[in-house]
Amino acid sequence: MTRDIDDILAAAQSADHMPYGPARTETMVRLLDEVDRDALQDAEAYVLICLVEAHFFAGDTARALVVFSRLRRLWAEHPERFDQWDREAFFAAMNWVVGGVQDDPSVSAAQILPLLDDMTELAAVAGLAADAAAYERLRWAIRSESDDVEARFEEWRHTPRTTADCEFCERTRVAMVFARDGRFAETVTLASAPGAPDRRCSTDPADMYSLHAQALLEVGDAVGAARLYRDFEAALPRQSAHLTMARGRRIWTLGRGGALELAVAAIEEDQDYLLGGITGWLHLSFLTSVAAGTSALVRAGLDAPLRLRVVPAATVSELADWTRERALELADAFGARAGGDRLRARTLADIERPLPPQPLEFRVAVPAPVSAEAPAPTAEDHGGALTDESAAETWEQALAAAEAVVSTDLTAAAAAYGRAAVLADAAGALADAGFAYAELGRSADLLRDPAASHRAYGESVARLIAAGVEPELTVQVIEAWAPVAADRDDTADVATAAARIHELLAVANDEDVPDERLRARRAHRRVSALAVISETRARLIAGDDADLAFDLALRAAELHRDTGRADAAADALWLAARIRESVGAADTPDVMRLAFDASSGHQRSVVGAALVEALRGAGRHGDADDVLRELGGN
Repeated sequence: MTRDIDDILAAAQSADHMPYGPARTETMVRLLDEVDRDALQDAEAYVLICLVEAHFFAGDTARALVVFSRLRRLWAEHPERFDQWDREAFFAAMNWVVGGVQDDPSVSAAQILPLLDDMTELAAVAGLAADAAAYERLRWAIRSESDDVEARFEEWRHTPRTTADCEFCERTRVAMVFARDGRFAETVTLASAPGAPDRRCSTDPADMYSLHAQALLEVGDAVGAARLYRDFEAALPRQSAHLTMARGRRIWTLGRGGALELAVAAIEEDQDYLLGGITGWLHLSFLTSVAAGTSALVRAGLDAPLRLRVVPAATVSELADWTRERALELADAFGARAGGDRLRARTLADIERPLPPQPLEFRVAVPAPVSAEAPAPTAEDHGGALTDESAAETWEQALAAAEAVVSTDLTAAAAAYGRAAVLADAAGALADAGFAYAELGRSADLLRDPAASHRAYGESVARLIAAGVEPELTVQVIEAWAPVAADRDDTADVATAAARIHELLAVANDEDVPDERLRARRAHRRVSALAVISETRARLIAGDDADLAFDLALRAAELHRDTGRADAAADALWLAARIRESVGAADTPDVMRLAFDASSGHQRSVVGAALVEALRGAGRHGDADDVLRELGGN
């Protein structure tokens, strides 16, 4: 059946929620085939632009260029088929492609320079400012390590702007150039200027935060660098291939700042970027940042094991050698195109840069346990959690002090939560001490001290269980503790506590509650907690007991459905599917199908993309085609 233009456009917009990769690209190719077959000319520009985007951000610049060439011909022959959105998106697509070919060292200057000229000419004909073309010429000068980088930089800065860029985008791009040249003091000044991104911003705030944190560390402001690093972490989308350079700067800053544990966690989280990026230049940037961070750790006498699936490096020091070698190889490839070795020299200088003046400091004091019979705690006993001024404080007062500043000064709040925990312990208020430790654990996690967070959560749960606190409340603390423990590869205590709470919830009942409505509310609350603890346990034990973890994830999905939480049920089914995938189970596509059918919105697109790949891998191409048709709304 032939679909009308509105249906095609709606399907393309739906595919826009899919992660970049084979399924998204194939969906767009199918839509373009429909457009061609049914002569839906007014949808052609939009679908072509979406396909350029799909290819480019999946790391296939060559195919993106092929599709863009067709789009370019359409622009020349039928400009009337481009509405206002299409016209703006056409120039965005040109930016992606022109930038992408520059970032590929196998594409010659003879191929790139005509594209830059065409970009300038098209902008002029369309009545647009030349800033985008000027920026691409600056990028080409940088990638070529030519003598006119500074001239191109000044030319771009003084070129009139279109309305597409906000002031925040402008500052971020300038800061990138400053940081490249080691002009960190200027980067700090620029990044410190007031002004947040507006709704039109095409630059992610995480980019600027990573530049600011890096620059502060290099100029000797380790306290400021730690603060900006926390802002960066809060702003970083966990799934975004656009931020390869920012992710690399994170490892640069943590490694060069001596934050070994956090650096290891960041490397393990982003290890897939070690093998490639959207473009070769982004890959070089990431490799150089990792090499700089790990080299600095090794030079500072710091090393640790790494859990890497993708590269042959078992320790930080081994990864330092591996990334150094790969970064220099890639720099040489760009140098061969440029006809010189300046980029190799710059890459080596970044890797071997002298250590910064001060290390980063993320540590949060976690006071030791205190019994009710023990003497009154002192500051010396508890790592400075108590001060002379707070010696007469009650735990209630310390807790109130923490709550008063938690939204404005998390460091002060953490210290106050620590005092409250110690004082409540000393007063025999075990449950209150447990809750104070929980808040300290949360604060330490936000302050990027995973060791303190892990310890505080452990102290919290031990007290909550000993005090007989309602297991429904303890579940919330265990749920927060579990990912912290997993990141540290130290899950034994939290897994044991989760199993204990699971047992308590499983045997609990409300038969002694006479009021039927109250009994129903309590039952609903208990089932919700059972769902959460089942899913949490599944995540914790998936690597050790995949069969039990799978059963727990399925049970969590069932319980979530029983309490009306459809999205949570879909999440649990997706967890079950990934557990089966991790052990290479043959029924992985079938479990993914359950998750796909239960999902909606953006989640459905993400699960659907993974399902298509799993079905193709299993040779079930007909089933994969069916899923693609569903994703495409046909």
